[in-house]
Amino acid sequence: MKDKDVPQLSDPTFLSDLAFLTDITQHLNTLNLQLQGPKQAITLMYDCIKNFKCKLSLWAKQLAAGNLAHLLLQCDTVLKQKYKDVGVPEFYTFLSRERYPKIVSAAAEIMTMFGST
Repeated sequence: MKDKDVPQLSDPTFLSDLAFLTDITQHLNTLNLQLQGPKQAITLMYDCIKNFKCKLSLWAKQLAAGNLAHLLLQCDTVLKQKYKDVGVPEFYTFLSRERYPKIVSAAAEIMTMFGST
């Protein structure tokens, strides 16, 4: 493929599908690692799988409702790095109100419940 154009890399639908596939694969890899290792109790493994199934159900509901904010957020490498660098709650100050209005509003509401003194 060297020196050949890849038209799919210019297709927004393809890129969205690829980002989604990459994201799901990352979550599956995380689950896989949680299920490995010595001294793993079957009850803990069951809890990991049950938790993953709940996440899948939540994601499916959000996608069905047209709520793609969490997917967009996970595709933004700059914001992902910022989250790793500053953590919560400072991370939410870096989000654009125009691009992520629901996330910013929800974060502000939650942060007011747990404000520092």
